[in-house]
Amino acid sequence: MNKATSTTISFNATNDIKGRLQRIADSYGITISDLMRMSAVQIVNRGISIEPSIEPSDYLLSAMKSAENDLQAGNTTSISSADDLTSHLAGLRK
Repeated sequence: MNKATSTTISFNATNDIKGRLQRIADSYGITISDLMRMSAVQIVNRGISIEPSIEPSDYLLSAMKSAENDLQAGNTTSISSADDLTSHLAGLRK
């Protein structure tokens, strides 16, 4: 029978994250290593959904609002080819 070999994986975490992980592990009566090992197995078997927690800048929010207003007002341009796109972009520079 082949025995699986193991390796050590380490990563940096803030003291706050380590403390929170420790409290979670303690609540289950396991070590942080056990908790991380179980998490790794779940990620490998089930995958993971990563959602960024980045908030849009004021500039981006303003541009999105402007685009929404243009769309609602019908101020849109139909672009169906590379030539259309090139022409449209050239017109924006004027």
